[in-house]
Amino acid sequence: EVVEVTAATTAVPAPDATDPQDVSVVWLQLDEAPLWPLLRTDGTINAARFPGFAALAESAVWYRNTLGLSQTTVDAVPAMLTGREPVTGRAPTYWNHRRNVFSLMYGRRSMDVHEIATALCPREACGTVSVSGNDAIANGGTVSAAPTGTVDDLVNNVPPPAEMSGPDWAQFLRDTAVVLGHKLLPPRLRGSLPPIDEGWGGFGTQDTGTTDTTVSPVAPDDAASGGTAPDETLVETKRNTVTGWERGGAVSQVPVAEGMIGRAARSSVPTFRFAHVLLPHRPWQLAPDMRAGRAITTDKRSADVEDRVRDEYQAFLAQYVATDSVVLDLVNGLRRSANWDRTMIIVTADHGLAFEPGESKRKEIDPTKPHTLEQIYRVPLFVKWPDQQASRTSDCPVQGFDVLPMVMAATGLDPGWELAGTNPEAACPSRPVRTVWWDKGETTLATGFGAAVAEARRLGRWVDAEGDVDAIARTAGYGGWFDVVLPASAPSDPGVVRWTLNQRDEFARPGTGRLSATPLQFDGTFTARRAVPDRAVGLVVADGKVVAVVPEIRGSPPGKNRYRSMLLPSSIGTGAIDADLWVATGTPGAPVLTRVGAPAG
Repeated sequence: EVVEVTAATTAVPAPDATDPQDVSVVWLQLDEAPLWPLLRTDGTINAARFPGFAALAESAVWYRNTLGLSQTTVDAVPAMLTGREPVTGRAPTYWNHRRNVFSLMYGRRSMDVHEIATALCPREACGTVSVSGNDAIANGGTVSAAPTGTVDDLVNNVPPPAEMSGPDWAQFLRDTAVVLGHKLLPPRLRGSLPPIDEGWGGFGTQDTGTTDTTVSPVAPDDAASGGTAPDETLVETKRNTVTGWERGGAVSQVPVAEGMIGRAARSSVPTFRFAHVLLPHRPWQLAPDMRAGRAITTDKRSADVEDRVRDEYQAFLAQYVATDSVVLDLVNGLRRSANWDRTMIIVTADHGLAFEPGESKRKEIDPTKPHTLEQIYRVPLFVKWPDQQASRTSDCPVQGFDVLPMVMAATGLDPGWELAGTNPEAACPSRPVRTVWWDKGETTLATGFGAAVAEARRLGRWVDAEGDVDAIARTAGYGGWFDVVLPASAPSDPGVVRWTLNQRDEFARPGTGRLSATPLQFDGTFTARRAVPDRAVGLVVADGKVVAVVPEIRGSPPGKNRYRSMLLPSSIGTGAIDADLWVATGTPGAPVLTRVGAPAG
């Protein structure tokens, strides 16, 4: 039975709320980040595994009944940024989505924007990043007085982006060619293309070696406002390109988020900050402690094989835990700064990801498969409102296009265009049935938060939803093997005669610093002389303790077989891991053990 979890509610904005004109926004847009992995089976957040999301929930409104809009990033993110329903087949560019949150904020807030899969921010608005203030503000010092001019003053002092003045069809076609080239050309040919970075358009003509400082944060001059404009330092926007992600994977995304967090903590002027980071998006290579393993080679086993999907789920969870540390940095960094009360924090995702044997992760949508729909479309949404004094959960049926109306409410800005979304704090929308889209159609979902809890319980058949970080490696049915007391020696195994380890260098020299190379998931082969018993399991042993299990050994046919496994995260230190393979039958309480030995090399 699915239990709908309820919680007490409290009023959100304080009566003495910050003037909306002085509110800053920090919007962290995650990717391939479903809700259900964060949950325990009672519907609460698993704080032992995800302390960052738990800390955010303790300070924010958790809109736990949120659905994403599309399984495609280039449709979902523009819909969120415009507050409108997604339109499939429309390029995610400013040309096609001019009425968006960036054009709304331009001239009204300093801007700090990082897009990666979309290009909705006009180059004039997002070609630079404003960093003002210093470490004193980040450590709780006093924020200098913000400009006192009205919003109209700010807008009137700045011309609209050049793209708003009229179409430039030649430039549009050049830009489109660049975008298509990044998507369609082989990697060896993409290096000659201009990067698709934070500014649109002008990709086809931009000088990538030149710092663009054409736009400064908007502030009225002293004579107009009667105040003193804050001292500003302009820095080049960090490149956050598709090609960079293709080269660096998840490792390339962490500095993007951390950079935005640091600037948000130091800032002394109202700023709109948006960072879309491909986390915990594939490739899964981050360890829970934010070291990075080499991306595992493509699994050759069929997608119908449950062992394969379980192994993928474990790698995904490890990277989600690493992503959680970014969320924890966001909460802690802003909480100890002087900007906490005057900042709206948004953490959400465009869509999730499905882990069902034999079914697509999210590329293909089958509306008759309720579990995949729930896993793909049910996403987290946490909003820390300015001056919020108490946490709250909301079961309002929210969707991605409701985020922009919430930003409007906090900042006091009205875009003047019709929105599909609504601010649930003003009125909880009545949506007994919600539409979700994909690139070839749409369907409806009538479920609530209980469906996310049900998915957490279902996936517990692989990884315990109640467990800590180590429990990610202690897969269900095999966890007891990690606690087996090993004898000083064991007879050699006559059935499994050889095994290989593709990550021998990482096992020999684990890195010590953040984002340094470390083993986590590993793979290789084992060779069986004869069929392995169905109840057998492989045990990877280091320093006399079991540090990983290899379920694939069970029932294996004679010959060479592939395997994939994960080290117990707590077993990964900074010294060499000298791994042996043992084979166990029986039960963890009464094991029969044989030893294969060190990996062949």
